[in-house]
Amino acid sequence: MFLHWVSWIAVVFEFIFAVVAVASGLYYLAELVEEYSVIAKKVLHVMIWASVIVHLGVWLFDGFPTILILVGIATQLAYSILLGTFPFISITSPAFLLGCGLLLLHHYLTFQYFTEHMYSFQEVFAFFVLGLWMVPFAFFVSLSAGDNVLPTYSSGPLQPSYGSASASVEQRRRPRRGGLLSFFDWMATSITAHVPSRTSKSL
Repeated sequence: MFLHWVSWIAVVFEFIFAVVAVASGLYYLAELVEEYSVIAKKVLHVMIWASVIVHLGVWLFDGFPTILILVGIATQLAYSILLGTFPFISITSPAFLLGCGLLLLHHYLTFQYFTEHMYSFQEVFAFFVLGLWMVPFAFFVSLSAGDNVLPTYSSGPLQPSYGSASASVEQRRRPRRGGLLSFFDWMATSITAHVPSRTSKSL
């Protein structure tokens, strides 16, 4: 009985560690995209073509419905339009809204097909990852890349600071981030605000 509750506590800790690991990985990927936006664009282009090849492969060899394949390829074409302005992605642009709508329709058709036909979990998961989730996830990680290309600086006169002058200048020169990195920065700021800082004792 006691071991049963211990196992549930262990599951909670495993879940927390998994969330922290995934968040760290996403932050690192977002940093890489900001640093190498040109390479990230080429990688996205390869991902889109890989997803198109997956759709054509399951259509030719596994007999997937034509309407599902056409919607999937149309979704990838909408993603390719977003590459024209990459790394600047506007969530209100027609291409972005079209891609989101086609992605939802693609999910609906895919769920409908897999509920009517028997496939193994590995096959279903592989199609969802490579055919539906891979490219949108890459775009999600890349949402903050545009802020690193043209950084924006805080305007207004310099305010007096009681801390280090170099730290104040560095804070003013630091570009405002958006997308995924801004969320992680906000989380880090919120956590560190509640952690007591060490104060050095004067001799």
